Amino acid sequence: MNKYLYSAITYLINYPKTNHMAKNKYTVVVGNVGTMEYTNKKLALKCYNTYVALSNSDATRAAGEPVTLFKEGEIIAEHTPDPHGLF
Repeated sequence: MNKYLYSAITYLINYPKTNHMAKNKYTVVVGNVGTMEYTNKKLALKCYNTYVALSNSDATRAAGEPVTLFKEGEIIAEHTPDPHGLF
């Protein structure tokens, strides 16, 4: 895993996630990894884009996994990896 992806993952894991009383709630769901919740759209998009990059790589736990971004329960972005593109 390159340094950029490692630092991005470390940042996303350690950043305070969400205030459950907030009006805008963004959720990033990554297959085989888990769910991350944010109240900040910019951070949610950063998380989503990072996991899309990891999904397209072949050396991480998220490799080949779907990534979905929700706002208040509605899908606003979805990544489905090519099943023949990784291995």
